[in-house]
Amino acid sequence: MDTVQRRELPCRVLVVDDDPEFAEALAEALRFEPGLVVAVACGVAAGLSAARLGIDVALVDVRMTGGGGPELARRIGDELPGVVVVAMSGTGNRSSREAMTRAGAVAVVDKSDPVEVMCEAVRSARSSAGARGTEQP
Repeated sequence: MDTVQRRELPCRVLVVDDDPEFAEALAEALRFEPGLVVAVACGVAAGLSAARLGIDVALVDVRMTGGGGPELARRIGDELPGVVVVAMSGTGNRSSREAMTRAGAVAVVDKSDPVEVMCEAVRSARSSAGARGTEQP
């Protein structure tokens, strides 16, 4: 499937956070964006299990119990090379953001960013995956 065809398909997004209220609120906001299909998982283990069901982009919280965002980003990269990770940070902690980038996140957004910023990060991440030719079956 080429990049043009891929862009016509809905973008499957997984929001992963250990705060279920935040994750659901963000997912609800993202669902208003045309072309995004959004699911939620709470925590690292649930995030990895849900990602295996077929997604394009994982929006992953930097700080979570159970290994945290960097652990999940590494595992997604190792096990699901077609999935792109965008990190979400609730703090301006530079070392946490750098840890996510080292673990494979292609972008880092702040949790307080407007939903439009998060949507753009998701779309850019998906485009970068298509440009690299990494697609999930």
